[in-house]
Amino acid sequence: MYLRCSRLPANVNATELAQLICARSQNALDLASKVMDIAGLGLHATEISQHTTNQMVRACTSVFCNVAADAYHKRVKMETIISFLDALRGLGAVCHILVEGIVAKLEDGPIRNIITSYMDKHSQEFDNKVNNLKDEFKLATEIHAHK
Repeated sequence: MYLRCSRLPANVNATELAQLICARSQNALDLASKVMDIAGLGLHATEISQHTTNQMVRACTSVFCNVAADAYHKRVKMETIISFLDALRGLGAVCHILVEGIVAKLEDGPIRNIITSYMDKHSQEFDNKVNNLKDEFKLATEIHAHK
């Protein structure tokens, strides 16, 4: 079965796409749960409050649930994928802020520098990958729309 939506290329298998999106949404929900657990420990600095963390993670979680529901009902649109990637980026930003707060409590030295360097490198890679995915999806949609 293929999606007949003008927003996605015609060769996208709806069942496989739905299963993949549902699985990724579940992974994202699991990650959001872990972020809430970490935030609840109160180890991070006060740069981001517990309340703000909760609100941000809840907003991301809502998107992940909606995306999973859309995928389950095979109503996947380009906007669904883009909103999922944006929510994932938001969750990544919350994680980054929490880790920065925890690392800030470490004494200056090699361990702190290594963690900071590692975190910054992987955060940048994550952002680049999300940006590239969004660009690829948008390009695929534009190419398909012009056919």
